[in-house]
Amino acid sequence: MAEGFISANENDGIVHTDAQVRLNITRCRFHECFRDMGAPGLTQAFCRSDETVFNAYSSSMRFHRGSVAPDTIARGASRCVFIYDRPDR
Repeated sequence: MAEGFISANENDGIVHTDAQVRLNITRCRFHECFRDMGAPGLTQAFCRSDETVFNAYSSSMRFHRGSVAPDTIARGASRCVFIYDRPDR
C-alpha cells in the first residue's frame, strides 16, 4: 500500500483481528485512470485478478469481498472491499 501506483489509492484504514484483515479502498486510481481513458471496464479485469491471485497466493488465507453487492467501485459500489480471512484461526 505504500509503494507504486497502488499507493495513490485512498482507503479507510486497515483493520487487523486474529481471524481477519480488512480494508476498503475509497478512491481507486485504477478505475479513474481507465475511466478517463474511455475504458472503465478494464478495471473489472483488475478486480477479477485480485480475486484469483490473492486466493492462489497463500493457503493460510482466503480472500473475498464480503456478501454485499456491488463490492467494488468498478462494479458500482462506493468502495472496494478487501477481506482476508485466516481460516485456521
